[in-house]
Amino acid sequence: MTDAWVDDVSEFATVAEMREALGAELRRVRLGSARAEMEQRLLDQLRDEMDLRLPGDLVEAEADAVLHRFAHRLEARKVTIEQYLAATGQDADALVSDARAQAVLNLRTRILLEAVAEAEGLEVADEDLEGAIQALAAATKTAPAEYRKALERGGQEKVLAGDILRRRAIDCLLELAVAVDADGNEIEFPAVDPGSDAAGAAEAEGDAGEDDGPVQPVEVES
Repeated sequence: MTDAWVDDVSEFATVAEMREALGAELRRVRLGSARAEMEQRLLDQLRDEMDLRLPGDLVEAEADAVLHRFAHRLEARKVTIEQYLAATGQDADALVSDARAQAVLNLRTRILLEAVAEAEGLEVADEDLEGAIQALAAATKTAPAEYRKALERGGQEKVLAGDILRRRAIDCLLELAVAVDADGNEIEFPAVDPGSDAAGAAEAEGDAGEDDGPVQPVEVES
């Protein structure tokens, strides 16, 4: 690999320049993965410390919502629930049980993050919501005005605002926590784009810090 070859086939002028850029990108990706792992561990610890009893009706309603969103994702892949169960060897009772467990996790996460948001005085301004809509519209290749109307028709603006608020609560918790590497050196994580977080949450069809599927869809023949 020579400077001439790199200059000819890439946007870089030299091998050293390319190596430096690739190294920086690799470090960014690894730090992003470490940040996600720390976020998960932090939420797990805080949820475990919560002394909270959830009403059964609330859990059942959330479990129904989890199953509905999961079925919707399967439908997008042109897969039915029956096909999914046949492909994974799982029975319907196990799927429902997984949904209930996920529902409890979702509700505890939601309550935790909304409490953090209230304690820290976090809010979602109109411009924050507009920025998220712009990012989501771009991600789905939809005109912002059209995307906004779709949100309004489905009553999803409040849901999106809630997603943004909980995402900010997670970021606040991460700012208060201190991450260190194996040698005890503090790790500084890269900043997160709020619009990207909102888009990611919406694409997953769930709240920040939640996983809306009891299990991950698999590819099966229709």
